[in-house]
Formats: sequence, structure tokens, C-alpha cells
Amino acid sequence: MVVLNTTPWTVEETEEQPERGSSSNDDDPVLFGFQDLASDYYQVLREKSRPRWCKIIWAVLVCGLMALTLYMVYRLIHDYFQYDSYNKLSTEFVTSLVFPAISICNLNYINYTKVEEEMVDSDVMEVFGSYMWILNEMEYLEDPISGLQQYVEIVQTLDKWERETYTTMDYHYRMQLYDTFVGSYDYIFGGQGFVISTANWSLYDGYTKLGSCMEINDDASYIQVIQGIHGGLTVDLDAKLQDYVPGVKTRGFAVFIRDQDETVFTAHGAYFISPGTETFMKLNKRKVSRLGPPYGTCQDVESRYSKFGGSSETVRECIERQYIDTLLDTCACIPWYFIKRMIGLEKYQVLDDLMIKWTETIAARKTSRISTTSLPDNITKLFKQSNGRRREKMTEKRREKRREKRMVDEFLNNSYTDMMCTYTLARTCDFIYNFLVRSGEIELDECSEPCSYNSWNVEIDSVGFPATEAYFDAFIKDKVYISPPPTYEYAKENMARLHIYYTALKEDVVQQQKVYEIQNFIAEFGGTVDIFIGFSFFTVFQLIEIGVAWIVMKCCRRAATRGNTCEQSEPGPSKATVVANNAV
Repeated sequence: MVVLNTTPWTVEETEEQPERGSSSNDDDPVLFGFQDLASDYYQVLREKSRPRWCKIIWAVLVCGLMALTLYMVYRLIHDYFQYDSYNKLSTEFVTSLVFPAISICNLNYINYTKVEEEMVDSDVMEVFGSYMWILNEMEYLEDPISGLQQYVEIVQTLDKWERETYTTMDYHYRMQLYDTFVGSYDYIFGGQGFVISTANWSLYDGYTKLGSCMEINDDASYIQVIQGIHGGLTVDLDAKLQDYVPGVKTRGFAVFIRDQDETVFTAHGAYFISPGTETFMKLNKRKVSRLGPPYGTCQDVESRYSKFGGSSETVRECIERQYIDTLLDTCACIPWYFIKRMIGLEKYQVLDDLMIKWTETIAARKTSRISTTSLPDNITKLFKQSNGRRREKMTEKRREKRREKRMVDEFLNNSYTDMMCTYTLARTCDFIYNFLVRSGEIELDECSEPCSYNSWNVEIDSVGFPATEAYFDAFIKDKVYISPPPTYEYAKENMARLHIYYTALKEDVVQQQKVYEIQNFIAEFGGTVDIFIGFSFFTVFQLIEIGVAWIVMKCCRRAATRGNTCEQSEPGPSKATVVANNAV
């Protein structure tokens, strides 16, 4: 405890004023009689009875403690402004869990068998198939863009042919849901079967880059109450490899585990399932909350593509948004599935904004989408011959029939069709986009995760399907397939069985928290300065008071040397003894 003797804020006139410039601070009754500086250090150094060597030791000790205090305060401030954080992980066990939304897509873009059956332009289709094969092969070239230049005229002609005939092939001949699922029930959840028929398949159909994808549980109605495989989702799939477009190397299915409000229309973030396998996807739900700047990088950006609105943009939606914008800048068009999806979600403002940007892009170029270059003679000759045969086989009656079909389709008569990519152009532009991103010529903006979201850790195990003929016979007996049922050989090459389920009814809660709160900083600062120099906030107020008194004293001395008096408008407080604690 320190007893502070506080004198009034008055300046008593004395008979003898100190000369200007004199340094009699030790005997100054105004400055040092006013306050003993509220410090034991001052009392030790000023006491006249102490020997000189003792004062020197104390002076060195005081300076050392002051230096150490300044260093510790610097470290505290430095650590606070690092804005460090940590993840707090906890597990909550529950009696039921809401199942995630799931999208299942066939990796085949187009039902090529159906195209060959209905198309009379066999020569053009031969060129189309050859170009698709070449496009896939060029991905392995060191400079695929240079290799693509020789096929520019083919791309332009196929693009024009598609627009005049179908608008876009992948819209008319995409793989449908009923082409992918087999059995009496297209999928089973919690032991109950659900049928997808032509009457209700539009409720499950999601338009994506991969064609038509089955999207279930967008309304979060599926809740798993039994842990393990019997409480989850089981789907039997048929890849139909005979229907694949020439040149497609990756065959099978893409599975997306997503939040209910998230919109998926590219292959980013998918899990791939191969035909001839029985795959077990074991889920573990995580509820994640992140801190924004300066402690973290999360940002709550309103999603342009969310299904129900009001949600924050996910990392996948951010990448998809940049993908669409880049296609519009590079190829001056956007794919049909994006337009179809936005119309289904009634997000016309998104399409209107893209239409304005598309109009500006076309006006700036004033040229066709891709510059033409010379072609090898053999390719040019082949394509010209095919084009001539097509004109001979395409009768006026067939042309009129296709025009009528397009007029009946309401989607193809909307105001956004002009900026739609054909399948040929979309595949070519997608090829160019992937190369430019890999080579670094296109730099995508960094995508920040939202500050609060759900995610699912997925563990995948696979075994051969069907394992044996006896197993497949039992499987066929349990399932009711269309007649005739698939053979064992066909199932090994085309079919896949997929199980998605929670292994345990629990969810992990991940919270990003601050390492250093402001109250921690204040407490550590007070403890540091108090333990070394006995400093507290009360001392701060006293030092301020001393500083003000010193300024007043100096002003009054200057006034006295000029013959003026330093008057006080109100009498100061009487002398008092104040007892204060020197520690925080």
C-alpha cells in the first residue's frame, strides 16, 4: 500500500521567486510537494539517507525493469495483432440426422445410340464423333490450343449445323434418369423404395454439365434414424456404356454430397463411381463455423445460384460462377443447362445480367466466335463431302418437322436462346478453359468459404459387383427388373450398386475461436506492468494529473516573471490523504 499526499491545485505566492532557468526541482514545493509520483521507486532513489552506491544499484535495477517491461508489452501487442485462432472440435450424439442432398449423374453427356438411330446425317455424325475423339486425345498435348487451330472450321460448321437443326444436341439427346436407374424401385431410403417414373421424374431431374442428374432430398425430408447401411440410401445404376459418346475416357457416375440449398451444375467436387463395383459411402456430418477477417478468411457472400435464396455462396458455387463468366468472355456463349437451371429456379435477374454482358461481348468482337484458319486438305474434303451428302438426305419435310419440334419446346423459344452454346462449341470451350486454367493464363479469384455451413466427410469402400454369379442371381431375384433381366456379364461391365449412409448418429461441431481476446490482452498487460514496475490504471490517472499540474506550474512561473499573477478562478480542494492500492 502506498500513502499519497495530495496538495491543492493552488499556486502559493512566495516572497522569493526562483530565477528563470534555475534547476531547483528537488526543493520545488509545487511539483514535488504536489505528488510523490505514486511510486516506491521514486522514494528509494530520492531518499537522501541512502548511500550513493545503493542508489546506483537501484537506478540500474529500475532501468532494467523498465526495459524488460517495455519488451514484454511489445510482445503482448505483437501477439494480439497476430489474430491467431484455433478450431474447437466437439461431438454431439443425436437420435436422428437429416440426410444431405445428393446428386447422381451419369458421366456420359449424350445418349449417342439414340442420336445414331434418329439422325439421317450419318456422314456428319461420323465427323462429329471423330472430332469428339480428337478433342479428348488433345488433352495430353503440351500445347493443345495449337493443335486445335486446325479444326476451327469444323467447329464452326458443326456449331452452325447444330443451331439450324437442334439448337444444341445435348439438350435433345442427353442421358435421361430412366436411362440410368433400373429395378422395381429406382432407389431405397431407410428400407422404403421410391419409384422414378415419367410422371414424376421432373421432380428429381437436375440439369447439369453431365446431362440429367437425379437430385434427391432438396427439401431435407429424409432423416436417418437407424445408423448403418440399413438406414441410408441404396441405388442401383446402369452406366449403359454402349451409349457413350466416342472418346469419353472416364466412365461411370459422379456423386455429389451437398447442402440442400446448394446448386450443382459442373463436375467440381464430385465422387466418382466406376461400373462393376458396389460402393459404400460412409458419411460423417460436420457443422462448421468460421471467423471473418482479421482472424479468418470466411465471407458471407450471397449466392447467385441458391435454390431457396438467402444462403451464402459455397466454394463450389464460387468456382461455378467464375466458370460461367469465363465461358462468356472466352466463347461468347453459356451452356444450355445453366440457362435451363436458372429458369427453373426463377433467377431471371442472373440471366438478364449475363445477357447484357453477352451483348457487350458480341458488339466488341464484331466477328464470329472463333477465328478461322486453314485446314488440312483431307479433313476439309471429308467434311465438305459429308456436308453435301447431308443436304441431299435432309429433305424439306424433315426440316419442317424439326422446326415444328423446336417451336413446341417452350425452353428453346425463350429470349436467352441466342447466347446458348451448342454441344460442339461448349465442349471445345470447356477444353480451352481447362487448358488456360492449368497453364495459368486465366487466374481465378480465390474462393472463401462461408462463415457457417454444413459439410460431410466421406469415407469410400468398394468391392466388385456382382461378386459371383450366385450373388447376382440372388440380387436379380430380390429386384424386379424389366424383361429381359441383365446378364451377369452385362452387370459386371455396366452396373454399379451405391450405398450412402451415416455410420453413427452423431455430428462433429467445428468452431473457429480466437486465441487472444481483448480481455486477455488487458489482463496480461496489467499483470506484466504491475509485477515489474508496480504500474496500474490508477497510476495512469495520477501521472496525467501530475502532467497537467506541471504545465500549470510552468505557465504560472512565466506569468510571475513578467509581473503578472497566476490567479485561480475557483479555490482548489483541501489537502487529503488518499490510500490506494498500487497493484492492478
